[in-house]
Amino acid sequence: VCEMKQHLKRFHWYKTLIGAIVILFLTVILSLLMKIFIIDSVVISSNSMSKTLLHGDVVFISKMGFNPNHVNPFSSLSAGLNIPIFKNLSSLKRGDIIAFYSPEFIIQQSFNNSLLIKRIIGLPGDTVRIHAGNIIINNRLFQKASLQPRYQPDFVDKNLFPPSSQYNLDNYGPIIIPKKGDKIILNKSTLPQYQTIILLEENHLNDKHDTDITLHLESRRSYTIKNNYYFVIGDNTYQSYDSRYFGFISENSIVGRAIFVAISWKNNKEQRALRWERIGHLIQ
Repeated sequence: VCEMKQHLKRFHWYKTLIGAIVILFLTVILSLLMKIFIIDSVVISSNSMSKTLLHGDVVFISKMGFNPNHVNPFSSLSAGLNIPIFKNLSSLKRGDIIAFYSPEFIIQQSFNNSLLIKRIIGLPGDTVRIHAGNIIINNRLFQKASLQPRYQPDFVDKNLFPPSSQYNLDNYGPIIIPKKGDKIILNKSTLPQYQTIILLEENHLNDKHDTDITLHLESRRSYTIKNNYYFVIGDNTYQSYDSRYFGFISENSIVGRAIFVAISWKNNKEQRALRWERIGHLIQ
């Protein structure tokens, strides 16, 4: 009888252990799936979106309806999960704040600490122009300048996109945002504007010839855009690294839409203080 009781205790212990392992495993899997497909958090580490988002904000982003695709290490898992019921949730509009990977990070396949958060101002097919700090979309005023312009139209910032443009942060464009199906002419003057797009979509481009541009060993004079693209900018216009520097954002590089501030920390030399008033702050 005693021996049977010991066997029963041992069996009960094994059963409890296995049950705990199964629960732990399921918890990890569910947490991972939620992080990949439903919701994630991003820590704001710059002032590029102030006063909307502050340095130290922990922002929750909704991933529902956004395809993780090639920028996600679990792309093979997510490839078939383009669920139609969630598609409308991912329809983006001007003014939305999104989390995304910049084109240069995707090309370099370097995703550590490379997630950016900016505001969409240009949708696929839009014509974007900035004049004296005023943002103009399709010849209509979208947003008035909040600060006195720093740069005159004749000043040229050589760091801006596309290379060799004559733009500055206050006077930019006009520039047309590519959309799926657009057919573009390829030559030495247009290539700087579309080179990154072709590299993202084809993973290959050869422009070493004097006149011809070669793609997959074939001379090309035109190219058809395969994806939709967006133009993003930071609310803190003079301290933001955005589309004015790195160009268009592919729909495939967008991770999700920012929805609210979960928690916020104010860091100074003396102490780390909690910003109570920002907890649960909805992002607009």
